[in-house]
Amino acid sequence: MATVNEYFRIISSTIAKCDIATSADRDEIYRSARAVVQEQLDWADMDHERHRRDDESAKLNAAIHEIENTFSTRHGLIIATAEMNASAANEINFQRSAAGEDIDESPAEVSSNSGAMSKMGQSRQFAANVGAGTVVNIIRVLFQLVSLPILARILTPSDYGVYALALPTVSLFMMLADGGLGVSLARESEDNRILWSTAFWTLLATCSLMGVLVCASGFVLAWISGESVLIGLMAFLSAALPLLAFTVVADARLIRRGNLIYHCAADLCGLITGAATGLFVAFHGGGAWSLAAQFVSSLAIRAIMLNLAARSRPYFEFEFSSLAEHVSIGGWLLMMRISDTVGRIVENSFFGRFFGPELLGSYTLALQLVRFSCESVTNPILSAFYAHAVRHQQSDVGRMHLFLSRVILTILIPFAVILSILAPKILPLILGDQWNHAAAFVRILIVPYAIAGASWLSGQVLLKNGIVARNTLINVLINIFRVISIFCGILLDSLTIAWLLAASYVIQAVALTVAVPDGLGAAKNDLLNTFALILLSSSLAGIFVYALDSLGGEGWLTFATEISLGGLVYLFSLFLLMRNTFRNDYYSLMNFIRPS
Repeated sequence: MATVNEYFRIISSTIAKCDIATSADRDEIYRSARAVVQEQLDWADMDHERHRRDDESAKLNAAIHEIENTFSTRHGLIIATAEMNASAANEINFQRSAAGEDIDESPAEVSSNSGAMSKMGQSRQFAANVGAGTVVNIIRVLFQLVSLPILARILTPSDYGVYALALPTVSLFMMLADGGLGVSLARESEDNRILWSTAFWTLLATCSLMGVLVCASGFVLAWISGESVLIGLMAFLSAALPLLAFTVVADARLIRRGNLIYHCAADLCGLITGAATGLFVAFHGGGAWSLAAQFVSSLAIRAIMLNLAARSRPYFEFEFSSLAEHVSIGGWLLMMRISDTVGRIVENSFFGRFFGPELLGSYTLALQLVRFSCESVTNPILSAFYAHAVRHQQSDVGRMHLFLSRVILTILIPFAVILSILAPKILPLILGDQWNHAAAFVRILIVPYAIAGASWLSGQVLLKNGIVARNTLINVLINIFRVISIFCGILLDSLTIAWLLAASYVIQAVALTVAVPDGLGAAKNDLLNTFALILLSSSLAGIFVYALDSLGGEGWLTFATEISLGGLVYLFSLFLLMRNTFRNDYYSLMNFIRPS
């Protein structure tokens, strides 16, 4: 079949020949192209050629997204199509190219004259997105450290218990109402006005319906628990559902534009407003209502700020067929979220059943520490990468995929290796001796989770190209594997189960990396080579730290010395192994921060 470049050339030529400029007409061309590719592949045996179907669809979708990216620059494609040879365009037949004819022109050559944002501006925007996300994460943690103890002193355990009965139901309906549509929408050009309007009104209707169901569920929860306050509390919390509709579409527009500064500012203002509102209501005897007020006010401020930043309003027009692809992608994302939620519930329930509440508490805390440590690094990068990927050509995405994988691995792997060695001494010193089991779980889980963190970039590549089914299938199978591992607790001890759960993260990392079709992300050999060199350097540092720790020193000064010396060993060995790569990264960094 064809390559991404060939698909790009064919469809661009068709658009140029037909003198098509509207998004609706281009959508018709895209639907015809997909139909032709599907017809060409109808002969394929589903069992043996499924991967070929997925790869061809992914390449076609990648080409379509690149064309839309050039259109979004307003004049990039006009310049490119003016340079096309009309006679050559008349000879192009889509079915012939789908059969594999060679076409030399690449998307990069076609769009090289685009007068949109310069590479310099793109790089700075990406760096600003990552920086803003990191700062907001840090502030969020500091706010939690300050506000939670204050609320805990004002409120009673009963207040928290009532709110704990209400929140899971609200969270479930919010997950169902969103349906993953917002993430998928960010892949579409904003020129497609009818699509964005249809998405908004569909979300508003769905979220409003879910809000009514949340209100109704308050009566059920009140009857089951005997807490009549839940009726009013759930009615108040139901306001979060319509707010979600306004939040999702505006957020998707900002992601599409590649500017997450407003997104981070909205998160920060929502966090501050929610905390202030919750404390105010709590000081005035609000009880569980203070927690609900914190949740709703935070979401309301976030919705207002995102819509002010997006500066766009929905039009009262509908075309539900335009949402077909996005509903499909959203359905797969929803399945993934449900799989995660159900998997965690089952995992925790049976872990506690087999090993008791004490070990369950230690395992839960250990997993929270591991997730927080790794996701503080990965989350800002993942968000910025997706916003970058939906707006740029495939070659740029591949380079960025490799570079960011190296960044995440360079930070997380040595941190995870050193923490796994020192955790049995450091964590009890911070948390108390009763958390010795948690330290044992941390040292088992931290390195595999760090490896999985870098692989989530591959999941973003799959999402960008609409190959969500693979991501979801991997996620579901991993959750099944984790549940089966927990059931092995009938025969095995808790630490052995933890090793099986750790293995699930490594399996997930490998599966996500392999699932990305060639040409859509970083080359797999490059990713493997980067991982191997960083892991080798981290292991050398780990051996050095372990040798120092064996000498039996205690105290914060000793730990700081061991970590510092281990870090130096890591950096020195990594420089020896990857100095050429670092040199290239240095020049890339200079392009980030100064004009060429």
